[in-house]
Amino acid sequence: MSTIPDPFYDQGQCRTWEKLAQTKARGAEYNSNERRHFSRCLPGTRKELFDELWDVMTGEAQQVVWLFGESGSGKSSVAYTMAENFGARDQLAATFFFSRTHVGRGDTKLVFLTLAYQIGLLHPRARSIITKAIADDPELLSPTKSWRDQFELLVKAPLQSLKNVWKTQPRVMILDAVDEGVTSDRDANECLIFAMKELVHDRDIPISHILVTSRPDPLLVNASQSLAIKCQLTTLDMWRFSSNHDVELFLRHSFDELYVTHGIEFLYEGPWPSSAVIRAMSARIKGRFIVAATLVRLVEKAESPSDCLDLISKMYDGTVDTIDLDLGDIDSIYRYVLSSCEDRYHRSGVEHLSDIVALARPLTLFDICALFGMDISKNILHLSAIIDLPPDPMRSSRIVQVYHVSIRDYLWDASRSGDLYVSSSSSHTRLASRCLRIMKQKLRKDGPQAEDRKEAKSLRYAVSYWGYHLQRSEPSRQIQALVLDFTRNRATMFLEKATSMRQFGEAMYGLIHAKFIIMRWKPFPYQDEILTLLELHWRNHNPYLARKLTTPGILHEEHTGGPPSVPMRPNPGPWSPLYTRGPPSVPMHWKPAMWSQQSSSGPPPLSTSWSVQTRPYQVR
Repeated sequence: MSTIPDPFYDQGQCRTWEKLAQTKARGAEYNSNERRHFSRCLPGTRKELFDELWDVMTGEAQQVVWLFGESGSGKSSVAYTMAENFGARDQLAATFFFSRTHVGRGDTKLVFLTLAYQIGLLHPRARSIITKAIADDPELLSPTKSWRDQFELLVKAPLQSLKNVWKTQPRVMILDAVDEGVTSDRDANECLIFAMKELVHDRDIPISHILVTSRPDPLLVNASQSLAIKCQLTTLDMWRFSSNHDVELFLRHSFDELYVTHGIEFLYEGPWPSSAVIRAMSARIKGRFIVAATLVRLVEKAESPSDCLDLISKMYDGTVDTIDLDLGDIDSIYRYVLSSCEDRYHRSGVEHLSDIVALARPLTLFDICALFGMDISKNILHLSAIIDLPPDPMRSSRIVQVYHVSIRDYLWDASRSGDLYVSSSSSHTRLASRCLRIMKQKLRKDGPQAEDRKEAKSLRYAVSYWGYHLQRSEPSRQIQALVLDFTRNRATMFLEKATSMRQFGEAMYGLIHAKFIIMRWKPFPYQDEILTLLELHWRNHNPYLARKLTTPGILHEEHTGGPPSVPMRPNPGPWSPLYTRGPPSVPMHWKPAMWSQQSSSGPPPLSTSWSVQTRPYQVR
């Protein structure tokens, strides 16, 4: 994707552009380093599918092309290959590769911001329009902003400005795995359909085609049918195109590479394995690339690849009884991998894997261990066929990721995983607990604690994503106690830390979001206090609502018949308690007092403040 330098780019635009770069979804571009283990389709495979797809995507008619396929059918590899090919021809406008295992890439609210960033990189005219729109309305970067406004100002308008620039060579967009971002979300579906219709229907927008891939989720099938009424649409189904021969080519290519890279050429004459073994495996895999890829990694990561392949080949040719193992079903392969360890690592390995796929964003193994508070490397090393672990995992800067999202679906579905089942809520509960514990340990009133690399990364994660995990967790007593400690003792320091991380806005949103989460929990001790404190901390630090000065953690009620005033920041000074009874909504153990407000003219209104703190403060 080529870019054009802008000699007139000023510092103000630069700062605005940096804000957009910080807000967009990380890793959503097709060639992002976070997606490094995804690769293009092997040359010579998927020929029939690519021929038809390429004919449609390079045709004259502006349209949406929707490619449906089951989990593990290779949709993302197809999307990546198409993106790479169009990028090489300088015909790619933008891409968004959804993923529920990455919190940003699973959030439809970030789609238009991410597309806008990529469009702005292509031409200074588009970039200037985008930065001006954000400068005029900074709320465009907010997740609460109307998606229509974001689309119109940050995507549609910049593209319209490039009508004549791209007139002779319109661009394409690619949205991969949209089911990872919009399933069961009607608003997200409406947003997606509206945007795609506008992009290919408006003749002033130089977008010729949009490629969309997804599972055949009923909601998305209906969405595609709705889209067909509004604009030209072509739908393709992966299963229309036989991939049995492609799987055979993939297995042959992969094992030929292992034959050389693992020194097997010194043990066996080629070809290894034999063509008969490859054909037998391919016949039982039945075109499922995810099964083939997992088996190749299983052999590659084995202590003795030749012995491992010998066992697998005997399973596939029937020499070894596989009992209930369906060698064409990824669930059976997952069970085989998850069970291939010492009994003492069996359950812990499964739970750690579930926790890893529940992370809001991927981390290195070192940082995962810091977050979990223990070294989990021994518990998951046997899972290297289904998670991407670097050779020296505790020293590597490479992030740990699952090779395919279907492992998460398998673990979190009791009907599929049986005794290996782990509820998603239990993983999020453990992660929420760890985030809150880390903040309890590191956010201290006696000043900032010294942080080494281990502590800094885990604290940053805790500050950024405690609310994400809290929303998906079970409200256990431990979680309730940790949230109480957070609201009483950590919230202000949490906001200070978030500010140093340039995440103040997200942290403020997280406080009020946490309030609505906890409101839905069944009643428990101190629930009212937690809810009140979350509201207070949010109001106390909200620069848009602040009208008075007081101290953090104060419920401030003005006796003037109007709405409650909003406390802001501490301002030590003379004070005088006047009143000692409060409304029933205030927790009884709070320390109440009424204060008179100093005024230069006229009688001051009376203000009641309820505080768990005892230091003096002044309202003015």
